[in-house]
Amino acid sequence: QRKEKKEAERKKKEKAKEAAKKKKEKDKEAARKKKEREAEKKRKEAEKKKAAKENQFWSKLRKADLEYYLTVAMLPTKGTMFAQQTALYAHIRKNKVSAFRAADWNRLCLHVGLAASLSAENSFRRVLKAMKKPKP
Repeated sequence: QRKEKKEAERKKKEKAKEAAKKKKEKDKEAARKKKEREAEKKRKEAEKKKAAKENQFWSKLRKADLEYYLTVAMLPTKGTMFAQQTALYAHIRKNKVSAFRAADWNRLCLHVGLAASLSAENSFRRVLKAMKKPKP
C-alpha cells in the first residue's frame, strides 16, 4: 500500500512538472507573438510616416482644391483621390508652364505652402520639385 502511495505521489509530481513545462513553453510562445506584433506595429507606423512625408505635397492639397485644378486643366474629376492626383501630376509634367495660367500657378503654389513667385517658370519649377509622383 505504501508502495502504491509513493508511486501515486511520484506520478503526481511528474504530472505537475510536465504541466509547469507546458505552461513555460506557452508563456514563451505568447511573449514571442507579442514581440512580433509590436515589431509589426512599429514597422507599419514607420511606413505610414514615410508615405506621409513622400505625399506631403498631396496631403496639403484638399480634395476640393484638387478638383478645382483638374477642372481648370479640363480633366475629369471622377475617380479616386489617387487617380485624380496622378492625372494632375501627368498633366503638369506633360504641359509644363502652359498647364495653367500664371494666376493658377501662383494659387497652386500658395495652396501647397510654396511662395508664389511672379514668373510662371519659377513657380512651375517649385511645384514640380515639391510634387512627387503620387503613391497609392
